[in-house]
Amino acid sequence: MKQAFWKRLYSYVDDVLIEQMEGEHNEELHVLLSHGRYQLCTAHAIYSYADKYDNFRLSFKELDWDAYSIDSVLILGLGLASIPFMLEKMGKDFKYTALEIDENVVHLANKYVLDELTSPIEIIIGDAHAFMLGNARKFDLVVMDVFVDDVIPQKFRSTRFMSALENALAPGGLAMYNLLNQTKADKKDAEEFFEIFKANFPSAEYKDVKGNKMLFYKQAR
Repeated sequence: MKQAFWKRLYSYVDDVLIEQMEGEHNEELHVLLSHGRYQLCTAHAIYSYADKYDNFRLSFKELDWDAYSIDSVLILGLGLASIPFMLEKMGKDFKYTALEIDENVVHLANKYVLDELTSPIEIIIGDAHAFMLGNARKFDLVVMDVFVDDVIPQKFRSTRFMSALENALAPGGLAMYNLLNQTKADKKDAEEFFEIFKANFPSAEYKDVKGNKMLFYKQAR
């Protein structure tokens, strides 16, 4: 959905509130227009920010795409579909499956962003953890971006989930796991979780990107 020209212009001066509602799993959901892009926020976190969602934008920009053969992408945590949005902007032609537990987030994505995309996107409304535990499909890229406000639910940190994550990767596939890395507490938590992640995926690496820590694991071929 396109906004009036004056709103888009003013959004480069200050954020414009477009819509707010309560989510089924989020007390507050705010759609803002910021620098001409839609931004989905909660009280303490940014869920989506089009091609300015810097933690993924910078990670994708520096990724050696030639090292991977990517066709299918699994997104855990849809938001306003920033990930397919920016990958399309980069000229990537992928097929997407996205898990989102909050129907109101899916409603907002449909209302504001999805009609701008040309990539095929299968949206599954449900618990990403339950999906992963029962999943038998393989994906070339799996992106973990599940938050409730600014917290990753503990079940997504378990060894059981790590095993499901590995099982979802096609040979040579890539997993990306997004963590907050802003406050002192965030940084301590991210460092501790990376050790857990690396215990499950010994070849794992990470990159610090603008207040986030992005973890990477490449599946063997």
